[in-house]
Amino acid sequence: MQVYFCDPRSLAARKLRLLGPPGMAPSVVSKFNKVLNEIINEEKLHTRLTAAGVAIHGSTAAEFGAFIVDEYDRCDAVRQSAGIARP
Repeated sequence: MQVYFCDPRSLAARKLRLLGPPGMAPSVVSKFNKVLNEIINEEKLHTRLTAAGVAIHGSTAAEFGAFIVDEYDRCDAVRQSAGIARP
């Protein structure tokens, strides 16, 4: 799950991403994700966060997993093009 914190006065965005430990049972991941998405979409909280400049975006575990893979590949391509050895 991801929550974006965007400051309208800045070009920078900060993101909050929640990860569980490796090997977490899919049923636990699903329940955790469902509850977190319900929380961030609760009307009163959503209104307060939006008023503070927070852009809220919940995701599924599969979407977040795909994002992580894409980011790893993107960063690895930069590493390779710079000639930096993998640690």
